[in-house]
Amino acid sequence: MGPCCPPPPWWLRRWAQLEPPGSWPAADGGVHKMVMNVGSRPTVNAGDEAPTVEVHVLHAYSQEEFYGAALRVVVVGFLRPEMRFGGLGDLLARIRADIGVARAQLDDPAHAAHAHSEWFARRV
Repeated sequence: MGPCCPPPPWWLRRWAQLEPPGSWPAADGGVHKMVMNVGSRPTVNAGDEAPTVEVHVLHAYSQEEFYGAALRVVVVGFLRPEMRFGGLGDLLARIRADIGVARAQLDDPAHAAHAHSEWFARRV
C-alpha cells in the first residue's frame, strides 16, 4: 500500500470518483472526499468472514444505488486502525467522528491536491 499506511485492517482517508451513468448529474461524477475501511468488520461479523472493502463517499448522489459502476480512489493517508465496538450505535458514532476528522484533514492543501490526481481523468 505504500509508506502512508500500516498493513490492514484499517480506516483510510481518500478521494473518490464514481463513473456514473450518463443520465446522472455531472456533480455525481466529480471527485469527492471519502473514508474507507479495509478489514473484517469485527463489530458486525462473527470473525471468520473474508476481509472486505467498504467505501463511504462524502457526497449525496442523485441515486441511492450504483452497483456495477466504476469507482476510482486515491489513498491520502491512514485514519485509524480497525476496532471492535460495543454495538452498532458506538460504531456509527465513531464513523461520524472519523468523517469529521477526514473532512478536516482532506481540506489541508497537501491532501486536497490529490483530488486533482491524473488518476481521476476521464477514461473512454
